[in-house]
Amino acid sequence: MEAQEKDYRISFFKPTTPSAKFNRNLILILVSIWALAVFGFQILLRVLEKPTPEPVLITFESVWEPVSSGTASQGEIKTCAATLLSALCKPTFFHVGAAEENDAAILKSGFNALVYSLLSDAEADNLRRNLKLMYGIAENIDSYEDEAYLTVKTSISNTISELLNIPANAVQGVTAPHMLDTEVAVLTGDQKEKIPHIMKEYLTHNQSVLTDTIVLGFPFHYLYSAVLLLIIFIVLCWVYCIVIDRMHTRLIITERV
Repeated sequence: MEAQEKDYRISFFKPTTPSAKFNRNLILILVSIWALAVFGFQILLRVLEKPTPEPVLITFESVWEPVSSGTASQGEIKTCAATLLSALCKPTFFHVGAAEENDAAILKSGFNALVYSLLSDAEADNLRRNLKLMYGIAENIDSYEDEAYLTVKTSISNTISELLNIPANAVQGVTAPHMLDTEVAVLTGDQKEKIPHIMKEYLTHNQSVLTDTIVLGFPFHYLYSAVLLLIIFIVLCWVYCIVIDRMHTRLIITERV
């Protein structure tokens, strides 16, 4: 009589011993806790989020109607130009993408048109000369730390900062020269219609108590995703080791040395 062959195959989903069943169930429970901690938090973020406009957007919307209709005061034009410049300083517009490039081009046209409308003919001619000089120098230098380049750029920054009442050393003041063209832009009706939608798209953010609460100097949602989830993962691994050791003790399972 032939000896019955033993089946030594092991299946995680169809365990045949009490220890294997316990191990499978424990792993499934811990993985479920981990999945809930990761994806449950993301779902909670989506449930609680509320579109919140940046202060810059609120300011823009308060002056855009008179600016677009041509009835704005100089102060309103300056305010509108400053808000467009703030939007153009967003990191999003430095990404390579057709949509972002098109949106940036429209905002730049609007910014140019407003800036030149605030200048006299002599001031506009002086700005054009400085811009041509800056772009000409930029084509023939290896570093933007070039003294001649920085001198011209700083002069333009100071002019625009003084014109729009913004700090010259702020991001907007430093970036302004790169947002200006030597030719006056003329906004089409289609571009005027698109500008409010572009501003709303890039200056509105989904916020909630999870994003606005600051813990240890960080927004809670960032701290949770970057730090607490790692801690939770390590704790779950530690729990697995402790529980498995106790199971081995209870079932009198010992390792062979």
